[in-house]
This record gives sequence, C-alpha cells and structure tokens, in this order.
Amino acid sequence: MNSKEEMSFSEWFTQKSEEYKDDPDCLLEEVLIHVTDAICVEMERQGISKSDLAKKMEKPPSWLSRILGSDHNMTFRSAVLIFQALGCRMRIGLEPLYEQDPHQKVVTIQPAKNDFSSSISHDMNAKKA
Repeated sequence: MNSKEEMSFSEWFTQKSEEYKDDPDCLLEEVLIHVTDAICVEMERQGISKSDLAKKMEKPPSWLSRILGSDHNMTFRSAVLIFQALGCRMRIGLEPLYEQDPHQKVVTIQPAKNDFSSSISHDMNAKKA
C-alpha cells in the first residue's frame, strides 16, 4: 500500500463511525458507556471504591466489577440499583439521531420534581398550537 492509499486511524475511525451510526448494537454500547461513565464519575466524586459500593449494595465486589466491565450488558435495573446506592436517580433524555430539522420538536422526558410521573417538555423553538 503506498502513502496515498494509507488511511490514518482518525480517518478510518470516522469512516467506521459513519458506517455503523445506525447499528442498534453500537447505539446501545454508546448508552452503556455513558451510564458506566456517570457511575464512575459519581463514585470518584464521593470518594467511594468499587469494594465499598458493592458492600453497601450487599453484593460481591465481583458483581460490580462485572457490571462496570465492558464484557457485560448492564440492565436498567442494575444501573438504577447502583445509582440508588450512590444516592442518585438516573434520568433519561432523548435527542435526534441526525441533524435536527428546524421544524422538528425535541422531547425531553424527566420525572416531575415532586413525584414519579413523567413530565414532557418541548423545544422552545417549536411553534405553539
């Protein structure tokens, strides 16, 4: 392969990212990475180790390591249990997969402040009915 045909890692990664941007497994992996990162950031913020968190959850440390490892498919239940042990609540937001159409509404679903029912807010740029 000559230098004109060689592709940098960055170019290769960009090309592959574009090829797999709609792949459900890749989208799921992105969500799992964000959830795992949020857990690790909160653990660091609180100064709590995996071992201490597992003990607080009455789980073996290996369970938590497996859940936070890349070879395990974390469930919403396990994420909620971990966040609960950290004194946090998990929230979920939605965003468009592609460039946003100026007429498309963006919907965010969040628990209401005083109860567990969902409140839905629409993008402020959306036309009012």
